[in-house]
Amino acid sequence: MNAFTIEKWYYLYDYLTRKAGKGMGMRKTIISFLIVGCLVSFVFSVYFAYRVVHEHAYLPFQPEPSASNRYRIAVISKDTDTPFWSEVKAGVRFQANRLRMDILFYGSYRPNPSELLKNMDIAIASKVDGIIVEGMDTPEFAGKVLSALEKGIPVITIATDSPSSLRRAYVGSNDFQDGVKIGTYIKQHLSGHKQIGAVLGDSVNSMENLRLKGLISALKDDADLQVVMAEPSDVNDVNQEINSLLNEHPQVRVLVGLTSDAGVGIVKTVKNRAALAGYSIYSFDDTPDIIHLLRQGFIKATLQQQPRTMGEKSVSLIGQWLSGSGLPLENNYFISSNVIVGEGEK
Repeated sequence: MNAFTIEKWYYLYDYLTRKAGKGMGMRKTIISFLIVGCLVSFVFSVYFAYRVVHEHAYLPFQPEPSASNRYRIAVISKDTDTPFWSEVKAGVRFQANRLRMDILFYGSYRPNPSELLKNMDIAIASKVDGIIVEGMDTPEFAGKVLSALEKGIPVITIATDSPSSLRRAYVGSNDFQDGVKIGTYIKQHLSGHKQIGAVLGDSVNSMENLRLKGLISALKDDADLQVVMAEPSDVNDVNQEINSLLNEHPQVRVLVGLTSDAGVGIVKTVKNRAALAGYSIYSFDDTPDIIHLLRQGFIKATLQQQPRTMGEKSVSLIGQWLSGSGLPLENNYFISSNVIVGEGEK
């Protein structure tokens, strides 16, 4: 129906008029028919236009370059509005204001790796000048980084790295050294226990593996100490992992969660199995849940990071790359972290 143009309606009208002669009644009928036809055609045109706009609403709007020539930087994470990422954003905004950059934040309200990859596609299609992104050590993520570089868009990973990708630099904690710090603290506070249980958590990437290597490294000079873990499972369930670990190694009384989720999970699982008394639990990261358990004495110590500094540094590095100053960039820019302990701990 949409294919009928005004010109075609006119030819149809002329043909019917000549066929019908000059009878006024027939002419009125034909005119009414043509008016109805035009209205139907118009309605279908509006409908199809709405379909096109509605179905492609997700496509990024590409504005004209601003008169001030400010750089446009995308900051992408798997989740958003957590205390950690709120601090990262604060650091990003502060440094972006100093360097006169425009920032576009992308994220979801719960960890969502597929959404992060989709947001990278949107940022690349939007022709941003640079991308700061929470890294993932997967082939899919490395492919997105390569796509950005092919468009001349530098990528810097923040908080978690993607060492197998072609990102320009990593800004965040030194995960191996963080594992060494926690391991050293645990070693100094062991009370006769010789086995330490390590819990990886739901998703395992380079961060957890580096923390585990650092933990083992800190304990390796004592031949009597041993780090034990649950047998690998096809089900990524932190509670199942903890229960399996305690079932396989019932003598374990020192437990380390290599992520904040694992730390919280250890406390909940041990509580459900037995009293927390007699267990020494350690974690990484200073999320509100971990700090709450630390203050209650359920967690002995954890690692405190500096997310605001990470945000500031990542924007500075993007600025260096785009301006061509201070190059080449280093491979890693480690932001220091420190052990914090609960009340009554030394």
